[in-house]
Amino acid sequence: MVDTDLDRKTCSHFRVNAAGVLSDALGQKGKFDTGARAVAVRAKDAWTVGVAVPWAGMKAAPPLAAKRMGLFLSRDYQIKAGTDGAVTGTHGYQFPL
Repeated sequence: MVDTDLDRKTCSHFRVNAAGVLSDALGQKGKFDTGARAVAVRAKDAWTVGVAVPWAGMKAAPPLAAKRMGLFLSRDYQIKAGTDGAVTGTHGYQFPL
């Protein structure tokens, strides 16, 4: 998630899987096409992802040099069929087990 206002309320949410499939959303408004693009590279025991997100797609102006923003990264993984390996933290954010 990218919190361009650093208020923990307005954020852009991006999810990418190991195949490079991207899902994006603005805040709590559900699926929204921000124009972001993702690519994933798989190795034998790992994978890496790169994401390019246009500022306009996040409804944000490019930041000034001193602007602070929030960035939250997590990794969800499957523990068993039908479950998710992320847990909700005290502020409603997810953190990995």
